[in-house]
Amino acid sequence: MSSKTVYRGIAIPELDAAPADVRSFIESAHPVDLAAWLEQLPSEQAQEQLRALARRAKTFRYLQLDAQAELARLLQRRELAAIVTQLPSDNRVDLFNQLTPEEQQRLLRELATGDVALKDWRDLIGRELLIAMALGVTMAVVVFPVGLLRGGSEIALVVGMTMVLVVIVGSLVGMSLPFLLSRLRLDTATASGPLVTTIADAVGVLVYFSIATALLSPK
Repeated sequence: MSSKTVYRGIAIPELDAAPADVRSFIESAHPVDLAAWLEQLPSEQAQEQLRALARRAKTFRYLQLDAQAELARLLQRRELAAIVTQLPSDNRVDLFNQLTPEEQQRLLRELATGDVALKDWRDLIGRELLIAMALGVTMAVVVFPVGLLRGGSEIALVVGMTMVLVVIVGSLVGMSLPFLLSRLRLDTATASGPLVTTIADAVGVLVYFSIATALLSPK
């Protein structure tokens, strides 16, 4: 009888689990539980099991950062790129920071070229926009009352609209820059430095003053 570990009330198969138990677990488990299971496996075995999962990206998202980095080094670049394109932007940044500069450059090059980028570009744009809009609206709701109390309704509107647009622009810049640099035959690893932050900040200032000028200028 195979031994099992209980996690979040779910029995997770151990290394000596029967294949039938493993298949049953994979078919019914939540990605959180699948991630916990992968983390107890040796790296090579975890890599093979991750490749076989239908919910690879969702499971990968819930792995600890050190486990993500370890698997990222074992997976083929095309496989890793396919997973990364489905991760939320904050998860991509966290993973990216765990990689060496050489690994970052290889991953960015794979994301910027080949079938993965072309196939997933529209889905990736749509997903990023939805996440950025949700985050921007949430932040706008938080800062709107502050602007209302300190500057009135017009200032509150300027600050709220700026917050939404800045978050959206920053997210799109961070996602699109590696692709653009690759098309220009420049070093894609440059996008991992302060370039994204600099561009996003500059655009943010322009957005703020543009909205302020439009809404606060004397009629």
